[in-house]
This record gives sequence, C-alpha cells and structure tokens, in this order.
Amino acid sequence: MGVAMDTVSTASGLLKTVYDKGVVDALPDNELISEIVGYQRFEKIGQNFTSAVNLSYGHSVTAMGSNDQNLSLGVPVIIPIQNATAISYVFVYRDMISNTLLQRAVAAGPQAFESATSVAFERATKSFTKIQEEELNYGQKGLGQFVGATADLNNSQVTISLAEFAPAIWIASKDMPIDIFTVAGVKVLSTTVTAFADLTTRKLTLSSVTGLVNGTTYNIYRYGFYGMEAPGLQAILDNSTSLFGIPSDGTFDLWAPNLYPLGGASLLFSKVARGVATFRPKGLAKELVLVVSEDGFIDAIPDYNTTVETNASPGPRASRIFMGKDDTYKLMHGTAELKYTINTTSVSIKSSPYQKNGYAPLIEADSLIRIGSSEKAFTFQELGGAGGQSEYFRALENLNAYEFRLSSDIALFTTERNRSMLFTGIVNNTPA
Repeated sequence: MGVAMDTVSTASGLLKTVYDKGVVDALPDNELISEIVGYQRFEKIGQNFTSAVNLSYGHSVTAMGSNDQNLSLGVPVIIPIQNATAISYVFVYRDMISNTLLQRAVAAGPQAFESATSVAFERATKSFTKIQEEELNYGQKGLGQFVGATADLNNSQVTISLAEFAPAIWIASKDMPIDIFTVAGVKVLSTTVTAFADLTTRKLTLSSVTGLVNGTTYNIYRYGFYGMEAPGLQAILDNSTSLFGIPSDGTFDLWAPNLYPLGGASLLFSKVARGVATFRPKGLAKELVLVVSEDGFIDAIPDYNTTVETNASPGPRASRIFMGKDDTYKLMHGTAELKYTINTTSVSIKSSPYQKNGYAPLIEADSLIRIGSSEKAFTFQELGGAGGQSEYFRALENLNAYEFRLSSDIALFTTERNRSMLFTGIVNNTPA
C-alpha cells in the first residue's frame, strides 16, 4: 500500500523539523574549502554573476615643476574597469527511502522519525557535501588522471597517477559512475567503479575499459559532469587563457596565474618561502592558507635537528616538541598546527584528503567566495505538493520507495586572483 498524501505531508514536516538544524547543516571535517571559503550573494544578470575588477594603475600624472614651469597638463588616460563574470552551475543529488520505513517512522513521531531515517539522510548529506567539495576543488579539471597500461587493462583496472591522486575522492567509490576523456577532451567511454583496491596502489577496477589504449593519458570525471561544471580552485589558479571573461594570458599581469613549479621536489619551508617572495610584488596576501595533501603536511614539518633542508631528507619524522613545566620531562613527536612566517606574510598549513599530491594552493580565503542564486546545499529541494505545500518526498514508479533530493546552485569565484598562488610539480617523500 502506498504512503497516503497526508503521511507524505507529515513526513515532510518532520524532515524539516528534525533535520533543519541537525544532520542537514553538518559539515564533515574533511571538506576544507567548503569550510574556509564563505558564501556571498552577487548581482545576477540572467545566469551570470558580475563584479568590477581593477587590474591597472592610473598613470595620468603631469610633473609641474617647483614653480609651475610646465603649465600644460598631460593627456588623461582612461583606464577601463574589467568585469569578471561567473556562472553558477546546478547539480542535484537523489536518494531514496523505503515506503514501509517512511510510513512506520511517521506514525511513531519525531524521535522515531529521526531514528528510522538518520542513516539515509546522513548518507545523503555527506555524499552531497563530498561531491560539492570535489567540485569546489576540481571543477573543469577532473577527479584524477591515469595512463593506460596493458597489464592493468587486461584486469579491467587503471592506476591513478600519484600527482593526480586525492584519497578522499576514491574512498567508498564502489558503484560510482564515471566518464573517461582524453586530455584533448574526447570522450572514450562511460563506465562504473566496481572496486577501489587501496590507497597505496591507487587502482580502480572498472566495469568496462573498452576503448582505452596502452600509453594514452586519460582524465576521469563524474558521469555527466564534463562541460557542466564551474571552474574549481585548481582551474581558477592555473588558468592561462581566459578566466571569468577576462584574459589571463598575461594581458593583465595581475590576472595572470601565480604558478610556482617545484619540478619533482617536496614542498619544504624554503620552497614555500621562495614562492611567497616571488609573488609578493603582485599583491600576494599577508594572511594565507596553504592546502597540502596528507603526506605533504608531514613533509612540511621542519626538522629542528638540522639546519640544512634536502629534498631527499627533510627529516620531518625527527621533529620534536618539548612540553612541561621545565620543557624537559615530556617528549612529543609531530605537530597539531603548523604556521610559517615569511617576512610579513603568515602561512597557515592545513592538510586535506581532497588535495591531490602534486599540487598545493596557497590562498587568501577571504578573496575567494562561493556564489549562487541561492545556497541550497544541505537544504532539501521542494518538490511541490498539493496547494503549494512543500513536500520533500516523491513516489518512485515500480519501486516501493520514495525519493528525496538535495541541490546546489553555486560556483567558486574571485576578483583578486593575484592574492593567491599554486605550487605544482610536488613529489612528496616516501613515508617511512
């Protein structure tokens, strides 16, 4: 027997009451970019969001001399203001709950409703948050990259390259539908992840590898996402053609990418300091967050037992902190918080399991914003009930279940690109 309309209405009311300030608003700790980059509503023209950006100094100045020897003012030069235009993209997450479970939960009241539905709703919100974090980091760049290898393809497997691997993307990825494209943007196939081996081998087992060729490099996207994404953080920081409608090819030096390639080195203090020194003249911010991979954080811990940094032996595992009244009786290894001070620039180092090993964005969080017509993340989409009443469940045909949805209309945006930078070509030291 189906769920009666009044039961659906009651369930919708209970969902809003029980989860409006609970699971729905909960941000898992791993979603760093979602946590540190705030949301802001921008003026919207159609589907676009616009903001004026000043990328040039004014130079209309005339030297008059000490006694007005020069009485002619120079010709004024008009410096045009650039308009940065961003487009937010929508994605919708769908999940389901059984008819029987929903009916029994509604009948027993709010506490029973929460007990019966919390697993399904928590899975949905955590899954949604995970996908949003992937988009904020890697929109338009892909989730990973691999080179086809005959030995892997014979076992319906691919190995994600170390530099392009972020563990949080692939944990619990079984049954995840994906699209595989060449680096030139040609779609090769749609397939499904049937197994993820482990964090060491980085191997995905796929339902099909038809069309993949030995020695060819491929990018992985969520199914249907290619060409339907706003640029994520990495795409914003490394774009060298056009970003938000403004040329980023060097036409405006303040809009050109701030890239610091390490060429296969670890991201040690000296590398961070050199990168900061390189881009400080372009307006790099004074309060920055360096987002590194989990292994990258270990490499970033200074070794206080040596005055020499070497890429082969930074010595992070020998770092020591003495704690106690006389700083002698308690010995602890490691650090809970890491901060570099470089001249007048403060760099807080934070690790994220969503950060790919080969890259490390150094960002001013306040110069980045999440924009959209409305931030619907963690808010159940209204499906529309009788008489305009909000309802959050919809019957699924041929299934004894109801669906519910989460949606987002959001994009990452900046008008101060020069205040952040990106380290590339990082190779972390092999863990002991």
